Amino acid sequence: MAIALSGAAQLKTATSGDLVFDSWTPSADMVAILVVAQRIETVAIVSVTGNSLTWTLVRDKNAGRVQCGLEVWKGVGSSPTAGTTTVATGVGATVVSGIIQQFSGIDTTTPGEADDVDTHG
Repeated sequence: MAIALSGAAQLKTATSGDLVFDSWTPSADMVAILVVAQRIETVAIVSVTGNSLTWTLVRDKNAGRVQCGLEVWKGVGSSPTAGTTTVATGVGATVVSGIIQQFSGIDTTTPGEADDVDTHG
């Protein structure tokens, strides 16, 4: 089965607090990929929740100068629900942007190289 984009991407930016995406409806048995960019790398993403998906950190990279960071999360679920997705930062003032895109044709039962979390920057 070929991997393919599914549906429209969800985009959001927050200038303070948590990043909360507008309501959207994920499809069952697809993979949602969330990419989050932080202006200040020392601001850790505390959690990602929403849509009855199980969200797992895939990658955490920083620019090496504590200037910006990038995290990739994977969301999967057999019975997702409509609603918002929340990226909790645990802080007040910082700029955080994100995009969520769904993909079909991904085998979620066999871990691949990208599933090995790299937290070493």
